[in-house]
Amino acid sequence: MALNATMRAVLWAGIPFQMNVMNIPIPTIQSPTDTVVKITTAGICGTDLHVYYGVYGSADVPYTIGHEGVGVVVEVGSAVSNFQVGDRVIIPDSVDDKGLLQVDRVSYGLGNEYGDAGGLQAEYARVAWSDSNLMAIPAINGTNTAEYDNDYLLVGDIWGTAWGAIDYSGFQPGDSVAVFGAGPVGLLAAYTALLHGASRVYSVDHVPERLAIAESIGAIPINFNNSDPVQQIMAQELGGVTRSLDCVGYEAVEIHG
Repeated sequence: MALNATMRAVLWAGIPFQMNVMNIPIPTIQSPTDTVVKITTAGICGTDLHVYYGVYGSADVPYTIGHEGVGVVVEVGSAVSNFQVGDRVIIPDSVDDKGLLQVDRVSYGLGNEYGDAGGLQAEYARVAWSDSNLMAIPAINGTNTAEYDNDYLLVGDIWGTAWGAIDYSGFQPGDSVAVFGAGPVGLLAAYTALLHGASRVYSVDHVPERLAIAESIGAIPINFNNSDPVQQIMAQELGGVTRSLDCVGYEAVEIHG
């Protein structure tokens, strides 16, 4: 890349309900274990909305936001063994710093107070310790092209969140599950439960399009606008469900709810 080259990136400057698209320097290799990835698709997460609302993230601004990305490796450090230029990769939101960075945690898109690793809502990103912090998109099944970016993007954060929710619930194959909320996390939690062998999964929401997707993957849609969702579920599960997941988020809870 050209010396002093710049890229477009989305920056948070500390003003609620305002993001800025600005030109900033393209990241470069800083360590032999680094790669530079050209971002082809980036996600907007609920966490980014917390930053946008001004309730989360570092006070030291500005910084680039975003922690979900898919792209192509364009530069490789000399100590990177698992990746090469041209590889299509997923950048997971959880950063393994190998215990060598002197911060409590390392995160993309949240600024210095969170061990700023840069942000992924940008044209390029530097990935430290790339052999541990990149996931290769397999070339053998014909899906390592840009048209499949959206299919792989959710693997880096949202699906991991949903999968973790199922694990933390104590789920066992054969359990029945109620998932409250049919957004991306809720739908993937329902899907994960079904993949794990749930006997029945109930997806609770009120958006018809979301409930239609839930039904298409094998969940039982429950529209809480129709009647009390608990009563709807109990009518089919006389003893109640084995596991229940809140995949809504605190911002959707009414002040008196």
